[in-house]
Amino acid sequence: MSPFSKGTRTKLKPPKFEIRKFSTMTSDLRELKKWLEEYKVTTVAMESTGIYWKPIFNILEDGSDVVLANAQHIKNVPGRKTDIKDCQWIAKLFRNGLISGSFIPPRDIRELRDLTRTRRKLVEEMASEKNRVQKVLEDANIKLSSVVSKVFGVSSMSMTLLLLEKDELSTEEILKLAKGMLKKKVDLLVKVTGVKDISAASVIAEIGVNMSKFPNEAHLSSWAAICPGNN
Repeated sequence: MSPFSKGTRTKLKPPKFEIRKFSTMTSDLRELKKWLEEYKVTTVAMESTGIYWKPIFNILEDGSDVVLANAQHIKNVPGRKTDIKDCQWIAKLFRNGLISGSFIPPRDIRELRDLTRTRRKLVEEMASEKNRVQKVLEDANIKLSSVVSKVFGVSSMSMTLLLLEKDELSTEEILKLAKGMLKKKVDLLVKVTGVKDISAASVIAEIGVNMSKFPNEAHLSSWAAICPGNN
């Protein structure tokens, strides 16, 4: 903002400072908003420090244009700093057009951002816990991943829960726990000569059930390293 009024060379009056303190409780922040509205304040400049600016921004954004300044860009000279001095410094910089606001997306986008970040964090935590379970199974020499394609599928979870109750499971007991598509695919494979229940489960675990990934049987054999070499 120029120190001269628009269209003239008349110098503007120096700003008048009125100092009031507000806590960051919601009720006090609403009082802050009311105070600004009484003075017909349309623009507010504030410093972005950690996450402490968010509650203030959320309260004020509906009634004012809030400019969020990067703390590094408005750093004052070293000395005896106080909150009041910082506020006066920010006001001076902003009045002279020396503060460029940070990008703050609209409220609905911020809410979506919080949701997606929370989901990502939960997915990472879930993956970490699954890795821990798999490590425990491997340490106990339980090769569940060699039998099923999904260690945390319905069938495999049933097997894991039963293993917690019994020290050993027979082949028959394992097959009884195979459910849904896993059971149907094992039943189909065991019709192949020389392929039994456990072998069929191992085949599914290694190559899956989607054969469209392989152009033909030769490619599948080559990928599985079971085709004879020709040297």
